[in-house]
Amino acid sequence: MSRKSSPWQNGRQESLFSQFKLELGNPNRFETENHLCEAIWRQIYYYNHKRIHTSLRVTPIQFHALAAKSRA
Repeated sequence: MSRKSSPWQNGRQESLFSQFKLELGNPNRFETENHLCEAIWRQIYYYNHKRIHTSLRVTPIQFHALAAKSRA
């Protein structure tokens, strides 16, 4: 965990939240809190299961599956 006002100490997490907020869009556009929660859940699912990460060149789920296969 980084010190207050020191985002460069935790670049990966800052990058995740920055991209997450950008892809989710304006949270005030949702009619109810439930709609917002569903959109957040869908965004997290998309991020982990469908979005290709440039550093991994695959989705995180695929990366973990490949890593587990190589360890076996």
